[in-house]
Amino acid sequence: MRRSLGCALIVFAAVAANAQEAGRLIVRSVEIESQTVTAPINDIVQGPDGVIYVASGRGVGVFDGVRWGRARVGTSTRSATLAVDARGRVWAGGDGDVGWIGSDSTGHRAFVSLLPHLPEAMRPTGYVRSVHAVGETVYVATERQLVRWSETAPPRRWRSESAMTVSIADETVYVHDGDRGLLRLRGDRLEPVPGADAFRRPGPVSVVQGPESADLLAITERGIWQVVGSRFTRRPTEADAILARFPARVEDAAWADGLLALTTEGGGLVLLRPDGRLHARLTAETGLPDATPRAVRLDQEGGIWVGSEEGLVRIGAPQAIRQFAEAEGLRGVILDVDQVGERRVVATSNGLFLEREAGRFVLAPLTAGVCSALVARGGVIVAACARGLFETDGRATQRVSAFAASALA
Repeated sequence: MRRSLGCALIVFAAVAANAQEAGRLIVRSVEIESQTVTAPINDIVQGPDGVIYVASGRGVGVFDGVRWGRARVGTSTRSATLAVDARGRVWAGGDGDVGWIGSDSTGHRAFVSLLPHLPEAMRPTGYVRSVHAVGETVYVATERQLVRWSETAPPRRWRSESAMTVSIADETVYVHDGDRGLLRLRGDRLEPVPGADAFRRPGPVSVVQGPESADLLAITERGIWQVVGSRFTRRPTEADAILARFPARVEDAAWADGLLALTTEGGGLVLLRPDGRLHARLTAETGLPDATPRAVRLDQEGGIWVGSEEGLVRIGAPQAIRQFAEAEGLRGVILDVDQVGERRVVATSNGLFLEREAGRFVLAPLTAGVCSALVARGGVIVAACARGLFETDGRATQRVSAFAASALA
């Protein structure tokens, strides 16, 4: 059985085939098999062959751009975390198991468990929170245990009395321990970073590479810290007011197209510029399936994949989305954009919107509902909407047919 998962997969792409279409945003909904991927989406990676892997409640969904497949994670149907090592192997962790996705004798994708390669005392007994790869070495983290494994050295384990958050920056492993603060792995020893005491508190902390190669950023639920000199110090950003209301999901923080992407609990996706200014904020009203995204990854084409409680989206050309993310009066998922004269016309899942002045839109009368396609003809724009066909010159709008339409030729 196949079904559409609402806005299960929304693809935004900038199309510039000619000057008339430059800057247009195209949104495409993709059907998935309900037995393959279910929300929430917990993690996303892209393999070296371009295939997208999605961790969800049904294991690992595999999307080649056309079709979906699935790989179970051990005996569990759930998968929480993914990583890709230097050999191109895709690793997955879930309920009490971790391993990589290889191929069976028939050439089909199959899960290969790491458990037989680990001493029994090092095997995860609970939910695998995260798996990371540095070269061909893999780090597996549960709530209170970190295990390092490679094919060339004996496995090693570190344990904690409090919850741990593990992250990788500049090929260095960082561990946040609520009792000991922020630590980094040097050889076989976890040692405090300068200023580690500032992070000696409950709540996760994740470290990401900064915009410059020598920079490091520590992401907390309420804000960002940056290395100044040899110590982490608090760095004010334009996201602080948002994070004060909607805590960041720190393990999802990632750089994408030169922007720092922060997922939040109920506040959508925040995109920050390297200088700390707010580039855009995406919510359920501006294209996300819901207000709590759970995973962010950059793909090989420069698009951002975002997994959430209710689905999966891909945002193309994220540097260009600011014009619509901050537009006043615009509601719903953007399905098509065109222009008549100097006025933009936007078709969304909530209706047809006309630009009255720069960045300010109003809903055209009688068009409330899905408007899916626009075509410019003879100085007007024809819109295909659930309530019929409409024509607009950017100022006035009239319905020319009461028959519902979803496409135009």
